[in-house]
Amino acid sequence: MDPDFDHGFSDVVAAGDVDADLEVDGASGEALSDFLGLADSVLETVRSDADDASAVTLWPEHFDIALDLAHGDPPDAKRVNVGGSPGDSGHPTPYLYVGPWTADRPGDADYWNTGFGATLGHDEIRRAGDGSAQRDRAVEFVQTGLSFLRQS
Repeated sequence: MDPDFDHGFSDVVAAGDVDADLEVDGASGEALSDFLGLADSVLETVRSDADDASAVTLWPEHFDIALDLAHGDPPDAKRVNVGGSPGDSGHPTPYLYVGPWTADRPGDADYWNTGFGATLGHDEIRRAGDGSAQRDRAVEFVQTGLSFLRQS
């Protein structure tokens, strides 16, 4: 990552008492599971189309499911994080994101709607319709960002 670029990441969940019982509301757990399942499906689709992508990983320190991949032509290829977050202090509800490792934001300026890149909120994903339409909207969001980044 570019050490001079502010990636905006500051939310890290403290471990707390690792021996304490974890209380989870059933409906909330199901909603989280559904969102992470959607994000995983989108990420595996993106990964299958990429030449140089990491494995999809659930990052325990902030509970995002994400991968990183190269965009652009070697030897000048750059990297980008693509993932799904259950929410954080800047985005209180789940969202998908495309986060370039550099400050480059080519293409439609309206797409790049946050300091670290672009996000698509879960509410907007749900407005797309049923399950397959939601997945299609999510894949389209990521592919749009990747296509913009390939221009740089």
